[in-house]
Amino acid sequence: LRCPAGQYVSKSIVYGDDTDETVGGLDVFCATPTLVRGPSSYSVTVAVSATALTRHAGNITTGKSFTFDCGTAFSPGFYVNGQDETGAIDAVGHSCASSALMFGTDNKLTFTFTKQTSLGDAGYLSFGTPYEDDCAAGEVLLGFDGISNSRFEELQAVCAPLQVVYK
Repeated sequence: LRCPAGQYVSKSIVYGDDTDETVGGLDVFCATPTLVRGPSSYSVTVAVSATALTRHAGNITTGKSFTFDCGTAFSPGFYVNGQDETGAIDAVGHSCASSALMFGTDNKLTFTFTKQTSLGDAGYLSFGTPYEDDCAAGEVLLGFDGISNSRFEELQAVCAPLQVVYK
């Protein structure tokens, strides 16, 4: 699940599979940032898609769901945390970054992202080993790569530098 070029993960919904007690589904909502020039400063507006990118494992009984939402402010998804065990993802979540725009003396506009407190993770929290997968400095969460069959077996955050359209 990857957001299209120029977009980032703003919201995700994690679905638990009660049969295997693992993560069985993931919906990702992408946001499109737009750079806006004001009379004396720049700002970023954000439009979040109402349609999710969806991946659900085969043959699941979805009993639990939890939403991780960065909102409509310029707060991109920034890192993924959860719990895994060999052959299964037990819990997953994503958290957001606070952002700042800086206009340098070199006439370059740069973004700075700061990790916020974790929004937690969701699923079946007593089985796996905790993990955290952070985006690098200057990058945001674009989506997830992974393997799913009857359950989610592997999940990896996909991060990249943010590109914003100027208007």
